[in-house]
Amino acid sequence: CHSGSLKLLFHPVLNSTLPSRGQSHLSHIHNLGSEPLKSLTLGQLLEDAANKYEKTDAIVSVWDNRRVTYKEVLHQADKLAAGFLSLGLEKGDRIGLWAPNIVEWVIVFYASARAGLVTVGTYNSR
Repeated sequence: CHSGSLKLLFHPVLNSTLPSRGQSHLSHIHNLGSEPLKSLTLGQLLEDAANKYEKTDAIVSVWDNRRVTYKEVLHQADKLAAGFLSLGLEKGDRIGLWAPNIVEWVIVFYASARAGLVTVGTYNSR
């Protein structure tokens, strides 16, 4: 089971808490549209969505018949983000992510964003 393997891998860090951090900054601002850009990171956008749509499904996985709400994605991502930081990873560090299209891929992606890390996705070309 893919999710069981990921849970074992990250088990030591799942009960950590995410420390408060200062304001994040965008690396680039460009706007061709009529609406102004929001100065939010992906991690902040997830938090906004979780506050606004907390009981709405953010992920629906037909493969393993799972549904995860925005609130649950945020909670799991924050726990894992805290774990990454407790392992000594620092803002700007890169996380290699090689996994099939499973719920945990999304959790790791958002955990990286919440911790200020850079996700480097690797994909099987088959």
